[in-house]
Amino acid sequence: MLIENKLPKLQNIIVLRTFAIIAVVLYHCYCPWLEAWNWYKCEYRSLYSFIFETVLVGRMPLFVCVSGYLFSHLYLDRGKYHEFGNFLQNKIKRLLVPCMLFTGLMCLILQLNYVENIVGYGFHLWFLKMLFFCFMTTWLCAKYIHQIKLDIIAICISIIMMFISMPKFLGIGQYFKYYFFFLGGYMLYKYRYQLKFLYNKYFATLLMTFFTLICIICAWRYLAQPQLANGDIIHLDKVVMICRMLLRPLTILIAFI
Repeated sequence: MLIENKLPKLQNIIVLRTFAIIAVVLYHCYCPWLEAWNWYKCEYRSLYSFIFETVLVGRMPLFVCVSGYLFSHLYLDRGKYHEFGNFLQNKIKRLLVPCMLFTGLMCLILQLNYVENIVGYGFHLWFLKMLFFCFMTTWLCAKYIHQIKLDIIAICISIIMMFISMPKFLGIGQYFKYYFFFLGGYMLYKYRYQLKFLYNKYFATLLMTFFTLICIICAWRYLAQPQLANGDIIHLDKVVMICRMLLRPLTILIAFI
């Protein structure tokens, strides 16, 4: 269990982060069969799509949530990142610089416009720009918000942000999409003692049952519509999209339990 009386060493969280990273890497290995990349086309595979687009759709939200959880631990209990200047310098060095260098390398290899790509999607390390904004916003929350009701308001705002369509300019669009999960990780650690009910075995069983039922619904849709294996078509199926939306937070709750 992740809740302890002492300051946690967070071994379990490190395991969760490793699992999320492996899931993300595996997804990219199968991208040619999911119509996720246009560089190399393969025949669509419904099984691959079902696994990575539904069962493991929470891989990136889990990774982002773990990042927020670790930030909360370091800021609140380890006394790290309290000086904004040092914090900003650290995140620029660890997030933005690698993103800029990798994007430059990819543009050089593919002979693409660097400026367009660095302010746009940014290839495989797109999430680094998104994480940068998540860290900056959550630092402000940690610094200036100290009441539960204000934290609840912040969570509600982050939920609304997920449904606001924003351009991918400098990672803003991805930031709006994923910030709820980062802030959620921050809150899971901050209020870990108040949220002990989440670790009840009956609640865990309920979550697993709900998760399984949603996956069964998705499997039924895939059997009825094999073309869902196409990464572009899957977004047109409202049932699958609703299921994917529910599976993301469910994956995080089950992982933390």
